[in-house]
Amino acid sequence: MTLGGSAGTYTFVGTPGPVAGESASAAWKGRTFPFVLSVPADAEPGTRLPDCALVLKDAEGTVQEKGTCAVTVGLPAPTLSRPQSGVPLGAMPRMSGTAYPGAQVTVRDALEEEICATTAAPDGAWSCVPSVALQPGAGRVQATATFNGVSAASEQIHVLVTEVAGAQPDTVTDSEGGRLTPKAAHDHAGRAGR
Repeated sequence: MTLGGSAGTYTFVGTPGPVAGESASAAWKGRTFPFVLSVPADAEPGTRLPDCALVLKDAEGTVQEKGTCAVTVGLPAPTLSRPQSGVPLGAMPRMSGTAYPGAQVTVRDALEEEICATTAAPDGAWSCVPSVALQPGAGRVQATATFNGVSAASEQIHVLVTEVAGAQPDTVTDSEGGRLTPKAAHDHAGRAGR
């Protein structure tokens, strides 16, 4: 295989196994031969690399097929670092992680329903909060990043939502900027009135 002036060799083990009535050379046609290339670290995901040519040879070195190939720079998988797996969650937890800068990040549940979406910052950090409260119980979440026509997914995180939407007590802020629960707010108001 050649690409942009560089060449590489890949060895596929096994025989193409011609179908009854086919010639041995016909068995090479219409097959897929996946391969991985190393590209410069600054290669932009989604970029199609030009001048890719592929030559398929059998074990004896006889050329069976020649042609062009398509090479697209892949996207690094995003991370989903928050929430952490197994840690009980509220109904509206903040999701966060890292992804390729500028990538559109979408967090989905086990049913592929969108939980929240955002764009990764120039440093790769991203975070979002669900637009709708998560249902109580066990579930899974996964982040998918998309950039320039290519996508990659994070590992799935197992979550346990223990809080019913709206069950969290309301909070108010005291004069020093601290958060108070309803009982503490009542006590604070009583002290201020004295």
